[in-house]
Amino acid sequence: MTGLGGGVCRRSNQQLRPISKEEVAVPPPARWTTYSLLFDVFVLGQRVHQLLSTSMKTAELRPEDYAVYSVVFEEEAVSPTAMAAELSMPLTTVVDYVRVMESRGHCRRIPNPRDGRSYLVVLTAAGLRAHREANAQFERAYRRFVAALPHGEAPARAHLAELLDAAERAIENLATLRSETPVRRT
Repeated sequence: MTGLGGGVCRRSNQQLRPISKEEVAVPPPARWTTYSLLFDVFVLGQRVHQLLSTSMKTAELRPEDYAVYSVVFEEEAVSPTAMAAELSMPLTTVVDYVRVMESRGHCRRIPNPRDGRSYLVVLTAAGLRAHREANAQFERAYRRFVAALPHGEAPARAHLAELLDAAERAIENLATLRSETPVRRT
């Protein structure tokens, strides 16, 4: 067995067993044409956005909002910095989302007990209601998406984890490369 998968699924708290590469080695569909793997990941993101936008078209929250609200919902009280890390978004973008959530009456700030200079974000009753209503429409899309996976959710999550890890390593590698490259002055 390789290190694919394993761990605990945060969504369902189910134990995920490690799977071998042989279990998930599937050639891409014949209709799939590609410029590069990163291009394919970009296209996948666009398709997932289309799926969620279609499913959530009557929800008060857009798919992007739902993702941000979901972090606050799952964590119950969370700092903008932790939200930025979880969502892989710049802190300034997260702060903009928090401002919009506040303007809707969907969240409030509470003092951070670990750091008096910062705050935590919590959903209000209105924010919980908006999240719950959007969740029903999200789950409809999610069930259809998982049902359409040819090999099930666990292998797909294992591959996704590999892609996320590879992206993180590439980002770190580029940052290291950039810090080691002398600045040319003209």
